Amino acid sequence: MLNMTVLLGAIPERFNSSQHDTMVDLYFAMARGTPNQSAMKMTKWFNTNYHYIVPEFNRQTHFQITSEQLFGEIKEAQALGISPKVVLIGPLTYLFMGKETEVGLNRLELLPRLLPAYHNILSRMAASGVQWGQMYEPCLAFELEEIWLEKRSEVYTTLQGSGPQLLLMTYFDAIDEHASRLKALPDPSMACILIYVAHRINSMHFLPIIRSIKYFHWVSSMGAACSALIFPKH
Repeated sequence: MLNMTVLLGAIPERFNSSQHDTMVDLYFAMARGTPNQSAMKMTKWFNTNYHYIVPEFNRQTHFQITSEQLFGEIKEAQALGISPKVVLIGPLTYLFMGKETEVGLNRLELLPRLLPAYHNILSRMAASGVQWGQMYEPCLAFELEEIWLEKRSEVYTTLQGSGPQLLLMTYFDAIDEHASRLKALPDPSMACILIYVAHRINSMHFLPIIRSIKYFHWVSSMGAACSALIFPKH
């Protein structure tokens, strides 16, 4: 998320980049603070024990590409003979996981400013020879307010055809709650839509996975991981 914030140019005003000698200095200032700059909030990523730096939004927040790191990494991979699949935090999840720092602001009001920045990122990815991108939208597996649900179609209709083929990825839960609406997303010339549904695999949770996947006629994928291998007991 910190990478995404810097890429999108959504750096809080107190972290004026001219005050930092390198991009690493800027990252550390945003994540850990300095004697004169309070750090951005860090909190858990959904229901995991992983943490992220929370984006901050106010009415002066604007979005534009301000970092070349992603595009440099694309070139580096291509120079090694690798055709990269670029993974981005999707625009809905980026806003959903951020916070307003101004009273009365609904961060969804910033979506019309945010989407052109995503369009430009995807366009540059395609111009760099990237064939596939992957959008992480884990917020789609959650119970969302109606206003968030209404924006899904707007987001991916706007981004349709703006860059490489896209895989739309969600996880943490089954998508039964929103499956019919996801099915109505534009049939991607923008891409093939791939829904990952991460769930615990047991008799109670397996059927919701199948129910979620059956809605999609594009591309579906399902994987399983043994939590005992991820967090071994000693």
